[in-house]
Amino acid sequence: MSEIVVVVLAIAPCAVLGWIFYKQSQQLIEKDSHTLKAKLKEQARANILPIRLQAYERLVILLERIRVNNLAIRTTRPGMNAQYLQKEMMQAIRYEYDHNMSQQLYVSKDSWGLVQAARQQTISAMQIASEKVANNESADAFTRVLMDIAAQPEYNAVDMAINHLRNEMNKLY
Repeated sequence: MSEIVVVVLAIAPCAVLGWIFYKQSQQLIEKDSHTLKAKLKEQARANILPIRLQAYERLVILLERIRVNNLAIRTTRPGMNAQYLQKEMMQAIRYEYDHNMSQQLYVSKDSWGLVQAARQQTISAMQIASEKVANNESADAFTRVLMDIAAQPEYNAVDMAINHLRNEMNKLY
């Protein structure tokens, strides 16, 4: 019996030391894993920062390009009639929007929703203007009516979206 007690007394401290070693190793591994995850997350955040800033920049450019006065200046050519100008403007809006659609990944849902609202408001203003101007009238007549509509206070979605993007970016960075 004394041999069993000796074996137990010899094994017990080894088992306790083994268990302590195991627990400490496990804690060290968890700490290293947590530190590594934090470093990787910080590195990812640092890498995505320029991409997110570029997204805000590109969306502001999109909004400025679909602003009625900028859109009219860019798409109007001599000899155009109202219908053709509207078609060209719609195509320009579609192109700008399609070209920048992926930027929604880098901004909030609210910001992207305001960009979409600005796009839709510009299209709506164009549709109202086209109802007031005959298709065969000059592009200048269409532009004047469109500018009058866009100058109304309720047509400020582009400004609202740009201000929201600016505020959101400033809060994040």
